[in-house]
Amino acid sequence: MKPEAVAVDVAAKILEMSERRVRELGKLGQLEEQHELNPATNRMQTVYPLADVERLRQQRQTKPAPGGLVLHSPSAVARIEAHEAQTSTAFKPWLTLGQAEELSGLPASVLPLRYAR
Repeated sequence: MKPEAVAVDVAAKILEMSERRVRELGKLGQLEEQHELNPATNRMQTVYPLADVERLRQQRQTKPAPGGLVLHSPSAVARIEAHEAQTSTAFKPWLTLGQAEELSGLPASVLPLRYAR
């Protein structure tokens, strides 16, 4: 095995997830899969570049925002903070579809319309 590539079990320990999930991420293309001969078993094994595994580990360390949402875009955070500064002090536990579209940066077509009343 190349020193810059790690086996599935090692990648799973680094990412703190199951080996099955690591294989799924490889199939989904989030990790580059490479195949090489394992000299101990004389069989082909799947390995992942250490750089890919480390990149994915860094992405998984994104801290969730209050309420359990993970905010991936700094611009989304800035838009939400600006919106909160502009709104009145009264608490409103809802958003209009237009506000949700503006704050999330997502088109209205992908927002969950089934919850709209």
